[in-house]
Amino acid sequence: MNMEIIERAIETHYKDKAVDDLAEYYLSKIVQLSFDLPKNPDLDRYLGSLFSNQSRFELGARLANDATNKERKPEVVNPPLGSVTYDLGKVLKIVSSTTREVEDTPDELKAFCDYSDYLENNPRKVLRLINTHRLIKIFLQRDNTLWPVELQRKLVIWRIFCDRWPQLVKYAIASPQTDNCLRLRR
Repeated sequence: MNMEIIERAIETHYKDKAVDDLAEYYLSKIVQLSFDLPKNPDLDRYLGSLFSNQSRFELGARLANDATNKERKPEVVNPPLGSVTYDLGKVLKIVSSTTREVEDTPDELKAFCDYSDYLENNPRKVLRLINTHRLIKIFLQRDNTLWPVELQRKLVIWRIFCDRWPQLVKYAIASPQTDNCLRLRR
């Protein structure tokens, strides 16, 4: 159970009682077993278990390769993307396509691990976050295309931001000083 919600419900129900920490005291009388995921690196291991074997293997190989290379090669930067384009002709006619699973990438796994300090320490919420990330990819990714690493990382960061600070999303999307931050620029 979500302790915060239960405590608020108890405090609301017994609002006439002027006892400090009433909800905590009330709940301490109920037998409960609570657990938290240990912090890094165990959370990173759990994140890895949610991704495909191929993604884990490729990321592990990259990290091992990075550790053995003393001189880092300059990273290839993908050119910035332009705004999302569409072809109205394709919208008006039925186009058949083959169903293909959106694959996890080692870059997404690395991004989730890099920002795991911002994830809640709850396995169910982490799994929900990754599943909604996959759903968004299904909606956004075109058939037979692979997003550039930078865009994959941005989507992971955006999902974590939306999940962690939903009350700030409206401010991040648009503000009087800046354009819509979600629009892809060229």
